[in-house]
Amino acid sequence: MNASASAIWVYGIGFVAQALFGLRIVIQWWQTERKGAVVSPIYFWYASLAGSTLFMIYGLLRHDPIIVVAQVLSYFIYIRNLQLKHVWMTVPVSLRAVIWCLPVGIGGLLLHSSAAGEVDAAFSGTSDWVVLAGGSGQFFLSFRFVVQLYYSEKRKVSLLPREFWIISLAGSLLVIIYAWFRSDVVLLLVQFASMFVYARNIVRLRSATVKS
Repeated sequence: MNASASAIWVYGIGFVAQALFGLRIVIQWWQTERKGAVVSPIYFWYASLAGSTLFMIYGLLRHDPIIVVAQVLSYFIYIRNLQLKHVWMTVPVSLRAVIWCLPVGIGGLLLHSSAAGEVDAAFSGTSDWVVLAGGSGQFFLSFRFVVQLYYSEKRKVSLLPREFWIISLAGSLLVIIYAWFRSDVVLLLVQFASMFVYARNIVRLRSATVKS
């Protein structure tokens, strides 16, 4: 496979992963508009888990530890939300085992590529402040699920609080800066589109608070 074909294949995985992340936002937005309240649909979490799996693979192929490390934390929170939704145990045992072990395998492969110097090569010519922006953005996008899990565990039900959307908006802005300088069209397109939904949910939750 030549370099051009290889790049198309890698970006294809990234686009599918981001399409799944985009789909989860569309599902959440549609359900929210339909019910008139910010909700946490089951398929939001299924799409999140599938997208995270592919995005970790994309990060591995791009030799990008920022993407992989950020996804690992969110990945397990997606599983916990499926547990809170009482649907995780309906997934076949063998598939659950693969899902639990997958991040370990990807992490091992990333360490191997790092030791081979592939990670350093992928980031050569990238300014430190760009890496910092990307790392901070991905941290926010992962940390929002820690906040989400905190509120969900508190009430023992999966929910998406206002803080989740505010952190999402901040994280997206930073990732857009990172993606622009890394020429990562996959990240750029989805983060731009997602920001509108994040803002919409913040406005809806604020309106609900004012009314109450």
